[in-house]
Amino acid sequence: SIGEVHGGRGSGKMADTTTTTTTGLFELKGHPVWDPVGQVFYFADLGVLGLSIVWFVLLNYVGPEAHHPLDYYSNTLRTKPYIFLFILIAMGGAGFGALQSNQIVLFLKTLPELAITVYALGFILITAALFQVSAACAIATAWFYLVVAVSNLLVVMIPTIQGYGWAYASLFLVVNYLWTAWARIGVLRHITRDGGKPLVPAGSEVLFRVYDKTTRKGIPILLLSTDLGFLLVIQLEAGHYGWAFFVTYGIIACLLIAGCSWEFRTGTEVE
Repeated sequence: SIGEVHGGRGSGKMADTTTTTTTGLFELKGHPVWDPVGQVFYFADLGVLGLSIVWFVLLNYVGPEAHHPLDYYSNTLRTKPYIFLFILIAMGGAGFGALQSNQIVLFLKTLPELAITVYALGFILITAALFQVSAACAIATAWFYLVVAVSNLLVVMIPTIQGYGWAYASLFLVVNYLWTAWARIGVLRHITRDGGKPLVPAGSEVLFRVYDKTTRKGIPILLLSTDLGFLLVIQLEAGHYGWAFFVTYGIIACLLIAGCSWEFRTGTEVE
């Protein structure tokens, strides 16, 4: 339970201003910076998931058959609507239960740094599936990530790290990266070296490919950006404005280098 670690594992300076009882989603006092950011990503996840659901219904149940997506997940959820309803009920029930039991409240207020990384990674994965495959794949990705994120959170929350929420956030991203790499190596070895049969139905592997590709590219960027942001706020709260300026300069320099590298790459690619 997130409530069991309240006041000990989140942002240390804000732990004494919160309580473990609440009747509303945002009644608790949290970190002045990371709590609002966590809320933004929380609602961003709900928004992109809601968009995927509406877009799937419009394309597959309302729109003409000629415009139906033909990927595995669109075909499955369109021809077997009970699976679509099961996913909606399962995710809705999990979210409603977490909200009613105040787990989301305590998560956002006591471990805002960890909440940011969890919701930000979810947003990136769902958005990638939505734009690269289909709305149905985005819905399936949300369901898959819900299971993976909860499992990884249980692993990350095993050690007790007093007053360092950023450490949990970084550890969560590292665990996700290592888990995905381990799964990729295992699957490739099973298929290529051992000559085994595919472990999933034909066509469904597109979700795992998008998940793997997005994780490999997105997690290092997310880890670097969040850690720099955490470090910047920590230095400002401690009154170390010189170090805060140094971190800000480093962030700007990294963005400029990344932008120049991307522009150079796109300018030298052969069509």
